[in-house]
Amino acid sequence: FYQQLGRGLRKLPGKKKVLVLDFVANCERVELIHELVEEVKKKTPRKPKRPRKPEKEIVLRSGNFRFTEKARDILNILKAKRSGYTREILIKQLQDLAIKLGRTPNETDIGGANKRGECASSVVFQKHLGHGSLIVAQKTAGLEPTRPDYTGYTKIKLIKEYQSLAKELGRVPCWHDLEKASKDGKCARPRIFYKYFDGKIKKLRKAARLEPDKELIKQLQGLAKELGRTPNKTDIGEANKEGRCASLNTFKRFGRGKLSTAQKMAGLTPNGKNIPSKKTAIKQLQSLAKELGRTPDCNDIVMANQNGMCPSLYAFYKFGGIVAVRKSAKLKLNRKSYTEKVLIKQLQDLAKELGRTPNKTDIGEANKEGRCASLNTFKRFGRGKLSTAQKMTGLTPTKKRLFSRPR
Repeated sequence: FYQQLGRGLRKLPGKKKVLVLDFVANCERVELIHELVEEVKKKTPRKPKRPRKPEKEIVLRSGNFRFTEKARDILNILKAKRSGYTREILIKQLQDLAIKLGRTPNETDIGGANKRGECASSVVFQKHLGHGSLIVAQKTAGLEPTRPDYTGYTKIKLIKEYQSLAKELGRVPCWHDLEKASKDGKCARPRIFYKYFDGKIKKLRKAARLEPDKELIKQLQGLAKELGRTPNKTDIGEANKEGRCASLNTFKRFGRGKLSTAQKMAGLTPNGKNIPSKKTAIKQLQSLAKELGRTPDCNDIVMANQNGMCPSLYAFYKFGGIVAVRKSAKLKLNRKSYTEKVLIKQLQDLAKELGRTPNKTDIGEANKEGRCASLNTFKRFGRGKLSTAQKMTGLTPTKKRLFSRPR
């Protein structure tokens, strides 16, 4: 810019100032002002009761602007040309696509043709032909619109459409169902429903007298009858995949964020919370021990709870833990008791076999073979450390790592 004004910026005696007239991108500036004026017009509230007056000047802080009809037409032509498409070209493109398909092209058809380089995008058609909508663009091209034009829709009309959709589906439709139906031309767009019913599907369902709560309760009760117990998360997930019931999230929404409350509302005992008395829990544990032929561990209890044979781990923790319940049920503990002398002897024997101080992996392998206690028992014996247990047996502890492992 300084180079362009080189001669003007040269210092000369008696030269005080330079007048620069910049006409670059003048048309674009006018276009920006025109767009601003149009947006202001749109957002200004209209009063239909009063008689219409001739259009006044829109006064902005920067000054007053007046656009004649000719100036507006010129600006619109320039805008269309800048985008690379005129009105006639766009109409021809739509008509050619319709002849090729044998029907009126929709958004997906236009998108596919645009990728192939056959026509403009749907956004361009909406802007320059349809004033923001594809239906109007289709009409201007002399084609039948893909979706029905909902200019005269009312609340009653929308409720009737929603009810007819519910009859077709055999259930209460959600937003996704409305989207699918609107694409097929069966009902209005979801945003129209959203606008009339404040974005809440509950209001729409109440107006249409459709209660999804009863359906969800029926689904839960039917699942419970099939299984012979209260259905859990996995049961609901499997049934939903087969299309027999709603998803887990819908049941949670129905139960105010919890599945247990939804189960209670369906008259079922919720999973994990059906805690029996201590006596019944002890009896169930004893019967499980007889079936297995050994004292059941945590994994056995979880499996038995899923099959409905005993309460969950949560119930046992309520009674003071699994160890306490096992003691009261007079069942032997799975953990073997080792004395200090036995543990010292085991470590010394392992050291003789290996010819060195046994480390964690050596102890783990020997424990699997049943030749010694587990690593945790040795750690307990060494007050939380294996090195102290090794020292107590008179062995040199295994070397510590000088450097930490790279993350």
